[in-house]
Amino acid sequence: MYNQFVNFLEDKLLHPLPGFEAQKLMSPINRKSTDEYTKQLKSAKEAATMLLFFPDKNNVPHFVLTKRIEYDGVHSGQISLPGGKKGPSDLNFEQAAIRETKEEIGIESHQIKVMGKLSELYIPPSNFLVYPFLSVAFETLEFIPQEREVFKIIEVPYFFLMDEVLRKEKKIKLSGSNLFVNAPYFDFFGHEVWGATAMMLAETAELLKGFKLE
Repeated sequence: MYNQFVNFLEDKLLHPLPGFEAQKLMSPINRKSTDEYTKQLKSAKEAATMLLFFPDKNNVPHFVLTKRIEYDGVHSGQISLPGGKKGPSDLNFEQAAIRETKEEIGIESHQIKVMGKLSELYIPPSNFLVYPFLSVAFETLEFIPQEREVFKIIEVPYFFLMDEVLRKEKKIKLSGSNLFVNAPYFDFFGHEVWGATAMMLAETAELLKGFKLE
């Protein structure tokens, strides 16, 4: 069953990505596409993230999210994908995504097969240009959260991405400020997933449209 999911995903990634048209389905109001942030992109920091799918004990595809620890920063306490900046040992952003995933959720790089990339995404509040990668594992995984960065690991069934009931909207307070923004979010087990992470997941949901696990 899980191999059926992997094959479907592999085929979808051979075609053009849904891009901003899919991302904006879960973007804050008045959000522009990455290409429209021309001036900001010149000085943007760069990072990579990993959307990792894996089979649970019943062979149902799941993906992993992390809840960040609380700190004095823009993305404090938010739900996100594993990832971070490219380090000195990383030859490219794919390697950075794999290394950060290994460090943050405690799995080995040989357990990850990178399938391809999602669309790049600029994050205005933190001035980061993010390169998201999509990967799969072929075994049930045991996660070990990195204590310095990860408060909790959240395992989500793939079909939650396509469940319209779990897509909601409200005013959300920006971390480190008194500002509120009207934004859509995914409600996964009571966790509010919004902003850049929700936009990446929205593109993935479009890729998975039409898939049904037999």
